[in-house]
Amino acid sequence: MLYLTYSQIPELKSVPRDQWRTVLVSAGKAYGKTPLFWKIWWLTIFLTFGLGLGVSFAISMVGGEYTTALWAFTVTGLLGYTLAFSIRTSCLRPHIRQYLASRVGA
Repeated sequence: MLYLTYSQIPELKSVPRDQWRTVLVSAGKAYGKTPLFWKIWWLTIFLTFGLGLGVSFAISMVGGEYTTALWAFTVTGLLGYTLAFSIRTSCLRPHIRQYLASRVGA
């Protein structure tokens, strides 16, 4: 599933919107302690900036079109960040479930 916003996360459907921040921060703290966190963080940097820089550099070197290269960097960065957000959100979901389960049991 490709997540574009937090409202698309199934686990947050039952949570009042004004409590989303608390849930996401708590789940994010737990996710931040996992070994997967830094791998996804570096993937986000690559997809947002590295890929765009590579594409825009190739366009500027091959065609000399700097305006096109700038647009390619922008579009590639936005698409890359959208993909990275979706991946991060998928990795965050188990921690959201764990946080919500601990709150119900409390």
